[in-house]
Amino acid sequence: RSSTCNSPQQLLSESPTALFAVDEGPQEIAVTINTTLTDDKIKNLFAWVKCAFDDGGGDKDDVYAYYYNNIELAIAAVFGDNLPSDSLPTKLLEMALKKEGLLEQYQQKEAI
Repeated sequence: RSSTCNSPQQLLSESPTALFAVDEGPQEIAVTINTTLTDDKIKNLFAWVKCAFDDGGGDKDDVYAYYYNNIELAIAAVFGDNLPSDSLPTKLLEMALKKEGLLEQYQQKEAI
């Protein structure tokens, strides 16, 4: 039996065990990791880990908890030297720092 597959939905309906990749995701970037510990990196790591252990206050709609449990994102966010300011790890780190009241201190130090 041969058929032409025009969509992922059609593929799934014909073969429920089929796997496919959609090439519409975010662009991959190469990240340079700098593992030298500094006070700022320790604060960033603390904020990230605290968010990873936070249960979201029981909020089942907390979409960010999944990301904070991703060790690769944590390492990229805390130790990455060349992350774009609009990247997911950077935004998650900013949210974690803000949640811990550390974002303002971080921004003031960078301004100096």
